[in-house]
Amino acid sequence: MPGRHITDQQVRLYMNARLTRPQTTAAAMAGISVATGRRIERDPRPPSACKEARQYRTRVDPLEGLWDTVVVPMLEAAPGLRPVTVLGELDRRYPDRVTRAIRRTLERRMRAWKALHGPDKEVIFPQTHSPGRMGLSDFTDMGKLGVRIAGVSLEHRLYHFALVYSGFEHGEVVLGGESYTALATGLSRALAILGGAPLRRLSRTAKSANQARRLLALAEIYDGGSRSAAARIGGVGLQIVRDWVIRFNARGPDGLLDGKAPGPRSRLNDTQRKALVDVVESGPVPAIHGVVRWRLIDLARWLYDEFAVSLDETTISRELKKLGYVKLTARPCHHAQNEHAMEAFKKDPMGAGWRWLRQTGLPALS
Repeated sequence: MPGRHITDQQVRLYMNARLTRPQTTAAAMAGISVATGRRIERDPRPPSACKEARQYRTRVDPLEGLWDTVVVPMLEAAPGLRPVTVLGELDRRYPDRVTRAIRRTLERRMRAWKALHGPDKEVIFPQTHSPGRMGLSDFTDMGKLGVRIAGVSLEHRLYHFALVYSGFEHGEVVLGGESYTALATGLSRALAILGGAPLRRLSRTAKSANQARRLLALAEIYDGGSRSAAARIGGVGLQIVRDWVIRFNARGPDGLLDGKAPGPRSRLNDTQRKALVDVVESGPVPAIHGVVRWRLIDLARWLYDEFAVSLDETTISRELKKLGYVKLTARPCHHAQNEHAMEAFKKDPMGAGWRWLRQTGLPALS
């Protein structure tokens, strides 16, 4: 329609329709003109990819004069400061300039500063290997050995394959250079020699009957059998065998276990969960949060203000319980309690009438 920008969905719809339909029909299906369709075919990028990054400001910087002189020194002294804390400090120092409307700008600016100038994060690569899960392939130039056949130097390489966990090795001579054909041929022969022996060994020690059945089905494929034969061994269809292969390639033998249904994904990620622990441990700041002790409703409001995540009190209680926290409530105290009367009752709980009955020997009233 004239005067309206096209969307990414219209571009995708037009390009998909052009596979089987003429240009006019595809343009009508996408709701665009034929001229726009010709322009899309000349440049098939979606409109979102054609937009240039904006290098100018549309409004005055709300942190001008505060970022370099106030906020950056605070972050350099304590990189772990959170945006809400910095905003509270700026509000205390400059109440006439700072408002709650600049919070998102401050969060984006602090996030970019921490990514460029913040402390380095630890990167850990776990070295855990599962049986039959990882193999190594390499080529070695054997020209320096001086191998000759009928007086002619043999230019060759040695293909070497090894399994990381078991140490199984396979090698063969490659006449020529390193190529995909040589790699695929050597790897296929190594796997043919290896066969499904590792999977059968795992099936004998598996504690889950379903995992053992799936391992035996995949061992049939490793031995060169068809997926139809593997499906008959597993007692399933071809699609389920394909799913087993994908799970095994992604997670190894553990991927063939019957896992618990994951359920809905948690609304909090690890960073937000760690921030929740920190704020619970440190307690509220009355001047900023307006409370003297945390309640579930206060934590829900804090999560929404800090991360724009809306959670109810039951979900927050469940998250805190997973983190090892227990809700403690003080014993209620009536406003009209008399401490002196409580002490007197502890000394003489039955009262003077009961003492007179005991002295006279009369039976007590029922």
